[in-house]
Amino acid sequence: MKIKEELLHFIWQYKLFHTHSLYSTDGERIDILDFGRYNYDAGPDFSMAKIKINQTILVGNIEIHVYASDYIKHKHTNDARYKNIILHVVYEEDKTLTNIEFPTIELKHYLDEKTLEKYVYLMDTLSVVPCQQLYTSIDPIRFRLFAQKLCFERLEKKVLEVAALHTQCKGDWNKTAIISLSAYLGQNVNKEAFMRLLMSFDLRIISKYCKNKTKTEALLMGQSALLQSAYIAKRKHPYIEQLKKEYQHLQALNELETIQAIEWKFAKMRPVAFPTVRISQLAHLLFLYPNFFDEIILAFDIKNIYKQLDVQCHELWSPSQQEPITLGKSTIDIIIINAIVPLMFYYGQASGNEYYMDRALHILESLKAEENKITRLYESIGFRIETALESQAVLTLKNQYCEPKKCLNCAIGLEILRNN
Repeated sequence: MKIKEELLHFIWQYKLFHTHSLYSTDGERIDILDFGRYNYDAGPDFSMAKIKINQTILVGNIEIHVYASDYIKHKHTNDARYKNIILHVVYEEDKTLTNIEFPTIELKHYLDEKTLEKYVYLMDTLSVVPCQQLYTSIDPIRFRLFAQKLCFERLEKKVLEVAALHTQCKGDWNKTAIISLSAYLGQNVNKEAFMRLLMSFDLRIISKYCKNKTKTEALLMGQSALLQSAYIAKRKHPYIEQLKKEYQHLQALNELETIQAIEWKFAKMRPVAFPTVRISQLAHLLFLYPNFFDEIILAFDIKNIYKQLDVQCHELWSPSQQEPITLGKSTIDIIIINAIVPLMFYYGQASGNEYYMDRALHILESLKAEENKITRLYESIGFRIETALESQAVLTLKNQYCEPKKCLNCAIGLEILRNN
């Protein structure tokens, strides 16, 4: 069984061993009065610890290693940061250290075998969710607190992306909002293409023509280079010819350059999510709400948002070419969770207005959970996922904890290892 130092840190921090009747390797009785504070930076592993040896009380630092000889290997002997060591905790004393003034505890004599067995299982299993066979349930309050932490981790990452985009847009909130939304219209496969499209020209040009839906669509379709693509060339329709003529006029008038070498993906996508459909829906949205940031983000209303965002494409782009396709609730939920909420949170952060930060979090708590293969997997194990906050938390749990097997940093992992 290969023991890692991080496991020993975890065991010491959460006292997952027999903490009474401890003896040093020299046979001295040691009482741990305070296990210390875990040090996340360089230096001894635990600081501000307090121990009692016989009748003497010592206060200082504790260093933990797998083997006693690691103290020498890690070159702590002449390191000034390790001058106040009061206890050396090791899994195994493979070597007796000389010229040291602190005692050593050999932890392997005090460990619970079940804890070690579960840890080895978690590290060795091939399951997507390492604790899948060990998980029974977790205290609802504890899971709720952990879910909030996980959701905030995910939100924080998205907020950083919004901040970078806002800088790229030179502080233009409306442009930032439109590009953020469009990225999720394109889904993962066309996200980059949508961002390239909307970064290719000054979006303030749209405000000149936003009262004319056809011109707005011609501007976006033309800039995307789709009007010249083989996909559209196969179609013969008066509306396409109208879009081409409109774009040629707008291109000359505004000195626009069509983006080149952009790859719009159609393969393995549902027709309702084709780039042509999504660009047409975006044109309809900008036709209705040219000041998107003010009208949708700042004036966000959960009761009206589905009606506001349920825009439709021109009937030409629908599979039947008869009935226009609308965005639909599931797509709107994705946009709210991944685009609107991070943007609203960042706006509150940047403007120093906590109202928008609190509001963004409230939206996640009020929306129903997303349904996807990841949430279904965790629900099959026994997780209760009811809100968008919890479904976002589960996505972080899988990507940031389960896949890299960071079970020792996970509240659920702690619960499993702690309960024997």
